[in-house]
Amino acid sequence: MSKIKKVLIVDDSKLARLTLERLLNSQGMTVLSAHSVDSALRILSMESVDAIFLDVQMPEKNGFDGLELLKADEELRHIPVSMYSGDLSQEAQKEAINRGAQAYLFKPANLETVKHVLEALERNIIAEDMQQYAPAEETVETDDNIVANAAAAIADNTAVIALKRQSKQCQAQIEKHQKALLALDGRTRNLARLLNQEKKEIEGAHSSFAEHVVHFEQELDSLRRNHKHSQHDELLHKRSENDIRGELKKVRDNLRMTLTVAVIAVIFGIFSTLLATFLYVSHY
Repeated sequence: MSKIKKVLIVDDSKLARLTLERLLNSQGMTVLSAHSVDSALRILSMESVDAIFLDVQMPEKNGFDGLELLKADEELRHIPVSMYSGDLSQEAQKEAINRGAQAYLFKPANLETVKHVLEALERNIIAEDMQQYAPAEETVETDDNIVANAAAAIADNTAVIALKRQSKQCQAQIEKHQKALLALDGRTRNLARLLNQEKKEIEGAHSSFAEHVVHFEQELDSLRRNHKHSQHDELLHKRSENDIRGELKKVRDNLRMTLTVAVIAVIFGIFSTLLATFLYVSHY
């Protein structure tokens, strides 16, 4: 198996060439590019490459024409080739393998498919997914072939048993995870129920608190109104008291005047009586 270090991409689409070139560069490969079959043949006359990626649909000579020219050239036929196309039909894949390609890389390419194709090109064998299109070969079954086939069958059977064991283990893990998920779902539902209950209690407490606030505000307004009434009543009381005091003063003043007038009248009466008595005595 030879390591692929230099690759030639043949594609009339610059974008397709750049996409594949970036993927190959990420694998540490040197990349040459050609936009046509003729351009690729000129490059190959001057440069040696380890593998070729060949587009199928190109003007003038298509990829199959180019593949036929490569396989007809004694100096180039040893180079492994992978077709590089957006044509996904089985007919195109079968024709590619029948004409000598080792692999068929679909567009748009990705790193995983590129690695798969490179593995086939490095081993210079038909890629595993393309072997169904390879021409059938007649083989004579020998003892060695029988032993080899038996060993392969045993290996395949062992692999199947291992896969079944792994499948059972995976199934057990899946069931375990499902149980864990069910338990987690139950806990989540309980938590949601508790949160809902807490929410209702908080809403009830909030409603009660709001009612108390409204009640306190009403009492405060009542106290304010009563306080205003008290202030008004106190003002009226002071006014009445002042009025009564004014009336009492008037009464006192009138009483003093009445007493003064009465005293003057008594004095005047006494004086008049004395005067009359004196005049009467003087006359007689």
